[in-house]
Amino acid sequence: TMRWMSVMPEWHLPQFAPDEYNCPWVTADWAATQYDPSLVGRNSPGVMGPYHPVIHYLTKEQFEALGNGKLAPTDIPQWQ
Repeated sequence: TMRWMSVMPEWHLPQFAPDEYNCPWVTADWAATQYDPSLVGRNSPGVMGPYHPVIHYLTKEQFEALGNGKLAPTDIPQWQ
């Protein structure tokens, strides 16, 4: 489930914020006949660009290689 809050017009970033113009119901709604999964339906940046939530997974080996100590962001393997 994807939810967003609109704070238009003061803080509206039209290039990243889903709205009725760049993400209309006719193409963004899963039940629509013209549904376009590239807008919000994939695990990759869509209409929200770099702000689109994307999930990354580590293999078991990558996870175990992190060890039991404290982690820093630089310890996390780069996603590919």
